[in-house]
Amino acid sequence: MNADTPKEFEGILPWNFEMTIDGQTYKTVRPTVGTIAKLTALSGVLDVKAPVEAAKLFADPKPDIEAWDHNKLCYVISSFMTFFGHETSKNSRLVAKQAQDTISKAVKN
Repeated sequence: MNADTPKEFEGILPWNFEMTIDGQTYKTVRPTVGTIAKLTALSGVLDVKAPVEAAKLFADPKPDIEAWDHNKLCYVISSFMTFFGHETSKNSRLVAKQAQDTISKAVKN
């Protein structure tokens, strides 16, 4: 089966988020829906699962998450979620505009 990506999705912004932690810069990866759901469920109640989920946010080489204290872990997850929310908002507006443009062109024809 071959599924084409809708034209409206071609303009989605690439994921480009790096975090500098303790003077070292780490690349992050675009999160999955499952990762976002798990991080959202953790918010406010960071437990032993938090470092496992936080590790999924980074490309290799990953930071030493197990060595972080609670405050650093909260900061990193909050920063990531803030960036994710910002990018999601921009992409949603972009996709909606492209879809509206496509509909407008179709109506004119």
